Amino acid sequence: MGTATPFKARRLSAHLSVAFEELVGMCAALTDLTAEEAYAFFRHGLERELAKAIEAYEKHSPNEEVCARANRVMAGSIALALQAHEDPVSAHEWPQDIDEFQPVYRIAQHYLDRAKDDARSRLLSEGKAVSPTRMRGAVHQILRGRLSAHQRTEHLSAPSIRARGHPLVVLLDDTLFDGASIVQSATIAATAAASPDDAHLYLEHDTRRFSAIIPIVTQALQADDHWGVDVSQRQTILRTFAWLTGDKRLCDYRPSDIEGYKSALQRIPTTHRWDGHQQAVEDVLASYPTIPKTNKRNGRTLNRDLSTMERVAKHLSKSSWKPRSGHGRIMDFSEHYVEIKENPLEPERVPWTVDHLKAFFSSRVYLGGGGTAKRHHATDLPTVWHDASYWVPMIAAYAYMSREEICGLECEDVVSSADRPYIAVRRNMTKSKDGHTADGLKNLHRDRVVPIHPELIRLGFLEYVEAVAAEGHVAIFPELYHRDLKVRGGKRFWQSSFRYQVDAVAAVMPLPRTVSGKDADFHSFRTYGASHAETTDVKQAIVDLLFGHASAGTNLRKYGRARLTLDEAEYLERLHDGLVTVAPIVTGHLVCPPKINLLPLDRRSRTGSAPGRRASLSKAERRKRDKAAK
Repeated sequence: MGTATPFKARRLSAHLSVAFEELVGMCAALTDLTAEEAYAFFRHGLERELAKAIEAYEKHSPNEEVCARANRVMAGSIALALQAHEDPVSAHEWPQDIDEFQPVYRIAQHYLDRAKDDARSRLLSEGKAVSPTRMRGAVHQILRGRLSAHQRTEHLSAPSIRARGHPLVVLLDDTLFDGASIVQSATIAATAAASPDDAHLYLEHDTRRFSAIIPIVTQALQADDHWGVDVSQRQTILRTFAWLTGDKRLCDYRPSDIEGYKSALQRIPTTHRWDGHQQAVEDVLASYPTIPKTNKRNGRTLNRDLSTMERVAKHLSKSSWKPRSGHGRIMDFSEHYVEIKENPLEPERVPWTVDHLKAFFSSRVYLGGGGTAKRHHATDLPTVWHDASYWVPMIAAYAYMSREEICGLECEDVVSSADRPYIAVRRNMTKSKDGHTADGLKNLHRDRVVPIHPELIRLGFLEYVEAVAAEGHVAIFPELYHRDLKVRGGKRFWQSSFRYQVDAVAAVMPLPRTVSGKDADFHSFRTYGASHAETTDVKQAIVDLLFGHASAGTNLRKYGRARLTLDEAEYLERLHDGLVTVAPIVTGHLVCPPKINLLPLDRRSRTGSAPGRRASLSKAERRKRDKAAK
């Protein structure tokens, strides 16, 4: 191995500098290419190389020094390839006695060979003659495009680039790189305008991009029990924040970025398809000059996103966003929450009515229909089949549990041995997100017991659970969690059954609908129960225990521990009395089945469409309805 002496290193450095100078002053080579053809080859080289350069940059981020050094090596290699193409003799003059520099020459030769192959393939595919002058011009433009890609990548960390949206889209904009870089000039001007105090608001000067710390912060918040196993929604919120704010370095974030983030969210409709955050922010905002009221982001959804970012900001305030002085926080998202104004005349979600529920439980799914995918159709031998399609809506109407709580129940969660049989709503492995940790509770208040309503017992719910357990299943509704399913749990139930059951009701009578046009959905069962409880004398504390809500007031919140004070029988008796009062009978017309009828597992809970309803809706209307219901 040779030794890279200072003299030899300086010689190579000077050699590369000469190559760059010659490239800058180089005129277009004599060629048969038209101006349009030359530009097409330039863009061909630029687009391919830029995508790889950005990918390499992000891979080595946040170490920007390593990124910059690697980028300079690649640019120098392409410059050598371009010089060798214009003057083949110069390639023989490259220093051959410094082994450490041989990789640079090999990279240069690789770029030159690949440019020749690309030029030849492109000319042949376009039916053009592969003449020496045409090849010379094509290779020249491809290499120029590849070199420009690395020159543009030097500006990838500039805030003015990040603020424009996805870097690949921005760096492909030729108007930013005409002669002296406009981006560079803007960055220098912005740096000069910033005061020394403003440039160092934080105790640490963390140069990592926000997107780079998303997995790190997620793991830390999970370890501190602030976040559970399922963090997909929260990570989407974090990636959206990075996209809308230009994915800046942590040390560059300011309170104004919060307002900009909030404003951008409010200007983007709920129907927008994020497309992996590949679009430029400016282009997305410009495409929505106005937003219909029905497509505006709900205040609660906006506060949810801000709340997620507030948790992240609190975590970062201990390190990367810790102020240089003082005890407050610089990035405070809670200051930007929107006020939620309740309008009882324009609710965001409507409840079912007693008449609608009676219509719901009068469909052929409950009175008797055909088999798989024909449950809503008349048949000579009508049969009532017992599975999630039958029980899940009925449990919702008599226990006011959420969709995922019901669909994810296990046989052990149904306790029939107590004086008052009950359902234990708790975390379990059926609802696990990772297959290792029990999950399924929205919050700690949802861990509760709900007495089983007498109507469920009369119609054979306990016998159904015994029949499923006898088959060897853990889950009460195993058809919703089959390992071959791509969509499982509550979403599977909605896709295969519930939406068609709602259609059956709509074919009989108009569905309850909000002012914004949202139909009643599964959550409307809970809304119905809470609304009906308002007209009873049942204490709010009992209603909160049944629904899994946090009670209001210091007394109930801090000292209300009825579950620990009363014995099990008395506690369940009080809950049972409250449940029977707030849950009126809507299935009194159904006959207790002589036996439990079970379809084969792969055919359960597939009702098929309801006749009459879907034909009245256009494809766009069904898509809008289905998206809202999800």
